[in-house]
Amino acid sequence: MKRIFLVALLATATLVASTSCSSVESNLPDMPAVQSDLKKLPASAQEFVLSHFRDYKASQVWVAPVMAENGSLYSIILEPTSNATRAASVVKAGVRITFDKQGQWIELEHLRDGGALPSSVLSLLPAPMLQYLARHHAGVGVHEVERKAFGYELELVNDRELLFDRHGELLHTAPIGGNTPEVAPMVGSVSSFMQKHFPGYKVVYTKTEQDDGREELKVYIRKGYQESFKLVFDDQSRWLEVEGDDLGLVPVPASIVGLLPASVGSEIAKRYPQRPVTSVEVRPQGYKLELKGDVELYFDKEGKLQKVDEDSDTQQGSDMGQITQILPQQAKDFLARHFPGVYMRKIERKAGGRTIEVELSTGVEIDFDSEDRWMEIDGDDRPLPKSVVALLPAKLIQHLHASYPGSAVLAMERNGRGYKIELLYRGDDLDLLYDAEGNYLGQED
Repeated sequence: MKRIFLVALLATATLVASTSCSSVESNLPDMPAVQSDLKKLPASAQEFVLSHFRDYKASQVWVAPVMAENGSLYSIILEPTSNATRAASVVKAGVRITFDKQGQWIELEHLRDGGALPSSVLSLLPAPMLQYLARHHAGVGVHEVERKAFGYELELVNDRELLFDRHGELLHTAPIGGNTPEVAPMVGSVSSFMQKHFPGYKVVYTKTEQDDGREELKVYIRKGYQESFKLVFDDQSRWLEVEGDDLGLVPVPASIVGLLPASVGSEIAKRYPQRPVTSVEVRPQGYKLELKGDVELYFDKEGKLQKVDEDSDTQQGSDMGQITQILPQQAKDFLARHFPGVYMRKIERKAGGRTIEVELSTGVEIDFDSEDRWMEIDGDDRPLPKSVVALLPAKLIQHLHASYPGSAVLAMERNGRGYKIELLYRGDDLDLLYDAEGNYLGQED
């Protein structure tokens, strides 16, 4: 059922856009001199545009003299080409995108009132967010999406605003311009905790909710671009969790680790001196710490190490623009071409080093063979990008279009004998088999 909802969302996002007929907004941002050259953008931003807006051309590109508070440095206006306006599946109006200095997208906005962003862009968002939209706003396109310190802010074409955390869980929903969530004032021990360990940070969002029958206060704070944390307190204002970013760009302050038994810090310094702490959680039985690279350490109340959870021979949390030497250049080029602007969560050598598995922040997993060719691409129950599906033999693609119109490829695998395709068609999962030339062989039982 989850997949039915998800595909319904992705399939209808562009339909909403194609039926919109409002006028394009004229209040474009006041920026410095225009550069109508896509090459003014960082390489990863260029790849992002070429991947998700193939039938568009850059009409305006701005480079700001200083970085905005949300990290934006580059802005681009894309206009559809004549081919795009004739294609029913392509959004028929301009789109504005802002990028940070590394080329990571910050904000995407459709420039027509009521216009929706392309479904290929939505596929980059966390799966829980897409599932929520499919369940509660099926058929409603996304007009604008912006990265926030706490996660994401979305505006739908029906003038509804939604806030999600970094993992895609809903924080707040309301009509645009109404019932805007207020930031609760930080008082008492919560205020003292923040002043001591996070001086200079400001609160950008707060939420009180129930967790296992107990009330918790979640506080999202930020100081500049990328310097953000989530703090969790119990109903007695005692801190329960400090969570930074998975990449370790802004580690949890040492003063937080200093609140734990001394043996915790000593164990980390001894075992993982080069890995910053990205999360600290107080549990009834002790403490859980996460380090850069998805290493999890579990301690008892006295600070004695109880468990270590890590992947051997892996390199995790790498930025797509700063991939480590474990990944060959051909595989790097493949990821940059088909998944631009997406972070890697894990790189792992398998089968005695003969294959490499890459897991992206969107949940997509790609296996490469010893010659750096793709072996398997799994979309984590979400449709794969069109550019990836286009890698299949033409005869295979033609069969899919003719026999399964409107279907979505969720995963594809190839070996010496041929191809296996996981297809979502009318709400059902199908496993289809093809030979090496793309001739249909039948369904797998």
